[in-house]
Amino acid sequence: MRALNDVGRIFWMAVLSLTLAACSDSRAEHVTAAPDYAAMGRGEVTVSGGLLSLFPKTCGMVSDLEVSPGQKVHRGEVLLRLDGRAAQLDVDIARARLQQAKAQEHVLAVQLPSLQRDRKRWAAAVRAGAAEQERADSAQDAVARLQAKLAVARAAVALAQQHLTLVRQQAQWLTVRAPVDGTVIDIHVQTGSRVEPGGDKPVLTLLPHRPLIVRAEVNEAYVHRLHVGMAASLTLDAQPGAHPIPATLVRVGQVLRVARLGVDPQSQQRRVVDCILSLKASPHLLIGQHVMVKFHE
Repeated sequence: MRALNDVGRIFWMAVLSLTLAACSDSRAEHVTAAPDYAAMGRGEVTVSGGLLSLFPKTCGMVSDLEVSPGQKVHRGEVLLRLDGRAAQLDVDIARARLQQAKAQEHVLAVQLPSLQRDRKRWAAAVRAGAAEQERADSAQDAVARLQAKLAVARAAVALAQQHLTLVRQQAQWLTVRAPVDGTVIDIHVQTGSRVEPGGDKPVLTLLPHRPLIVRAEVNEAYVHRLHVGMAASLTLDAQPGAHPIPATLVRVGQVLRVARLGVDPQSQQRRVVDCILSLKASPHLLIGQHVMVKFHE
């Protein structure tokens, strides 16, 4: 009987030991499972300053496309041209009007010295008693009238010059040039398309040659944990098992808005702050890729 009791005690002690070990393992597992980050957020790969949507500065018909999608371009390079025949006609007319105004000014200007000499002669004759004051006054009036006409002619020249400058500028608007170095992403028009400055779509979309960044959305409850210079890591949604990409938090937004990233429809109701992260390296990243961002202490 005593032997049976000893066996029972040994059995229950073994069970108790196993139970305590399991609890200890559970607590250890719980400790090791603690998150190694201060905050998380969903993000999207973009370029500093964003993609550039190019619109024409005037309306017209596309006459020439000088680039194609995927082509690299330099600042100032011509991307497309609008039909410039009407604009060139406006320039020619404005130039002719300027020449006409200058000619009229010249005709008046060459008359002025002669009238000024007559005024001096009549004034001298009046002082010498050889002519009546009325003749001197008439000579003075003739000079004044011509000077007034000359002022009007010179104003007409200035106005014609400004008009020519304006139509030349408008003619330059018919050429769409690259504002920065970049790569043409999309072309939304074709030869013969009519475009307007306030159109629904840009004529071209340009990817500037600038560093890639990540714009992340962080829930308002965790914003207080963030600070500029904080280390972070990115995991691509399309490659969850890939090695994390290091990043650095460079800006924390000051405005709350509704989240736009996330697959869960309810996530659209979250209030978030936009955070900007710079990348130490950007291996094979594409504009628009979605990532999970972890912010580390």
